[in-house]
Amino acid sequence: MKKIFSGLLAAFITVGVCAFATGCNENIENGSKIEKCTITFDVDGKEQAIDFKLYMNIAKNTIAHFKHLAEKGYYDGSRVSDVNNAIEFGAFDSQWNSLDGKYGSIINAAYVNSLTDKEIYTKKFTINGEFDVNGYKYEGTTLDLKDGALVLKRGLKPIKGETADDYLEAYDTGKGVMSITFAEISADSYVSNASAFAILGKVVKDDASGDVKSSYTRLKTILQDYKKNEAEEKFYYFSYEPDTADKDEIVDLDKAIEKYGREYKVETEGDTYAKGADGEYNVKISSDDDLGKIYLDAIGSKKAYVALRPVKNITIKSVVFSK
Repeated sequence: MKKIFSGLLAAFITVGVCAFATGCNENIENGSKIEKCTITFDVDGKEQAIDFKLYMNIAKNTIAHFKHLAEKGYYDGSRVSDVNNAIEFGAFDSQWNSLDGKYGSIINAAYVNSLTDKEIYTKKFTINGEFDVNGYKYEGTTLDLKDGALVLKRGLKPIKGETADDYLEAYDTGKGVMSITFAEISADSYVSNASAFAILGKVVKDDASGDVKSSYTRLKTILQDYKKNEAEEKFYYFSYEPDTADKDEIVDLDKAIEKYGREYKVETEGDTYAKGADGEYNVKISSDDDLGKIYLDAIGSKKAYVALRPVKNITIKSVVFSK
């Protein structure tokens, strides 16, 4: 009887100590609780389910925002819009239409007013940025932009003569556009500083099984292979913020290209060509730097950037979460 009692007592103490620490079943890394996020990409009809680790303690409000959008189906059917230095999604649907309306139907006044802590959202229903330059400090190991970092992008700074009412404030995290980055990107890139963006997690690198490569390796394949066609040619498109005069006229990329006639490709030899008035890629560009200059000349004072359009069709089929 005494032995039975001693065994029960030892088991009780073990369970108690485990619960007091961090929880026997909790996965802890970098001092943060970890949850799993699986993003399923549809690449020309072939599914690729990629697993991520979410660091729940590092940017908890940002992750809650991301999870709420995903669980409401915000990302389902959205298009991967950039596979240049990162894989980006959450800005456009499969037809290149903006997701602003869909975002506003999910993150709205009614939703924000239902929250206990409404201060996590700004007046434009974006998140107060959980990153260093915004004064946010996480007491633990922070994440960098290398090795498949999952990042919620943020708004742009107002430029001279414009106010924060016109543009998302620089230190708010903007809406729901996600980037998956693989390296500390060059200074001229938008996502270029880990201290200025809310990083939610990292793609899993150790889940290879049998003939199935790891999530990290498969996602790198998407990044490397699908920004070129079979002839190894890369294609560029333009995204821009319309000015007041035509903000209702041009609302998606295809219409912008149709209006301004600016679309480019880079051939296997590295030569860059623009599409001319005859619809053929016959206008040679001396360098990638000239792309932005030519486009800005065409559209005047509007703000624009050049990105790589995936030649193959890549969309997000689903985003799901598990412990």
